[in-house]
Amino acid sequence: MFLPNKFYLSALFSMLAAGISIPAQASFLEPIKFSSAGEVTLTLDESVGGFDHILELSSVIGDIGLPNIALTDVNDPSASVLGYSPANIGETFSLGSFAAGEELIFRLTNVESARLGNPGTLGGQVFTGSSGSLNPDPSAYYVYWTNLDPNTIKVYLEDLFPISASSPDPVNEFLTGGGYDVAFTLTLSPVTVPLPAPAWLFGSALIGLIGIGRRK
Repeated sequence: MFLPNKFYLSALFSMLAAGISIPAQASFLEPIKFSSAGEVTLTLDESVGGFDHILELSSVIGDIGLPNIALTDVNDPSASVLGYSPANIGETFSLGSFAAGEELIFRLTNVESARLGNPGTLGGQVFTGSSGSLNPDPSAYYVYWTNLDPNTIKVYLEDLFPISASSPDPVNEFLTGGGYDVAFTLTLSPVTVPLPAPAWLFGSALIGLIGIGRRK
């Protein structure tokens, strides 16, 4: 049943006051983005799998570029991935500054390793969000993300074996059924937007009037 805005807001504030958590936004196919502008950093949380990987901000199929983040199985690591030193768990990288609502499109490239295949041989690529149509099965779930709070997003990526869109419990299958090889956390440092000049002038004038009133 639809509730008028005032009743919805009242119920929302009651939940917050009672300490009841409100579910975070989560998605398999929607674009990854923040509602505020600012600098975004990426912290590597997990990296496993038979293949090594290269993680980049890219929206098209193509050659490996720079900057990128090289990834390997931390339990049986490769010394290098295409000549790049693999990232360490907990390592943080700056992705740059983004506008409010600007999509962050990630590309994960598979690189064969001594664990699986011929080391250094490039495999397929998978994408997040609006470039997901380039994935081998565009309807399947190669990516799962959830916003932990307005400035923090947790992302999970799978390279070869996505979760079917018809799965009865895709989140559980993705997170506990071996449905991802890479996980990382995105953190936004919001930009502080200064007040426009008229607002400053209005504020100064108001303070002056208050001071005059007190002296009288």
